[in-house]
Amino acid sequence: MSATRNGSAAAASDTVEQIVDRLRRIPLQARRFWVSSDRAHAAYRIDGELLSSAIGAGLPHVPGPDGPLFDADDLTNLSLRLRLRSPMRAAMRYWDRILNRPAGDRREFLVDYLARCPLPGHGGDCEMTCGTPDGVVAVPWSAAEFDRPLVTTAVTLHNDWPDLPPGLVELIGELADVEFYRLPRLMKADIGFMLEQRIGDCLGFARFLTDRGNRRGLRMRCVFGLIVSPPYSAQHFWAEVDVAGRWVPVDPGLLRGLAVWGVLDPGWPEHRSPGAILAGLSDRNGIVVSDHGVPVPPQVVAFRTRVTAATAE
Repeated sequence: MSATRNGSAAAASDTVEQIVDRLRRIPLQARRFWVSSDRAHAAYRIDGELLSSAIGAGLPHVPGPDGPLFDADDLTNLSLRLRLRSPMRAAMRYWDRILNRPAGDRREFLVDYLARCPLPGHGGDCEMTCGTPDGVVAVPWSAAEFDRPLVTTAVTLHNDWPDLPPGLVELIGELADVEFYRLPRLMKADIGFMLEQRIGDCLGFARFLTDRGNRRGLRMRCVFGLIVSPPYSAQHFWAEVDVAGRWVPVDPGLLRGLAVWGVLDPGWPEHRSPGAILAGLSDRNGIVVSDHGVPVPPQVVAFRTRVTAATAE
């Protein structure tokens, strides 16, 4: 099955059968089946014919009241690796433009935190806390309007990142045959699964590099934050290494994915820092917003983003 009939910009390198074969390595119990066929087409640009081909290849699904239901991560992988013209992939075009800007490029953004209450029906106002690049912010808030920001934070990103230490470049090479796939929440941090099955998500890559790098005498940390991009930023994990006192983002998995998805040029080196689009948050555990200490689920948190200034030094 070719992706071109669904409107991809370029032919994908993987077939539906190859993608589904890798997806079937993920334990069935880790999935959440809630995406309908209509939603698959609207959000992922996967039409009925392509869904039928994927089901025929063994794509996991369950029966629903109006037809089969699918896992969102499975559909994300299928859509991206077939290079379909989904809204998600269209937003990534901004990442490509920024990563390829000159080293002196600097951009300033404003990011609005939008969220829904995770405890609907509780008495009184919400007591929200938000992890921002500048620290944790407490926000008394009444759950009236989703489009009213909890907090707005300023982010400045640069494109002048130093080279990575040779030992870390060598370590990245040990993951050269690990393919980047979006995995269910229960599997993201499972390094053993990643090394055995040779597919991994951002957190698995980050934890592997952090753990092995520190063992080799590098100073490294696992970071949680945002891929900063208008109109909405995305939550993400990556590794960082201390180079002459400066924490440098490292993310070969994301760069590999962007190349396979046809967003970045395949020649873009995986040991080059993508720090021009990454902003770490003060809460590095994957929880950005909480109410009365209860985490707000990621699917009801959004980060509306706009550029306020851009300069080339």
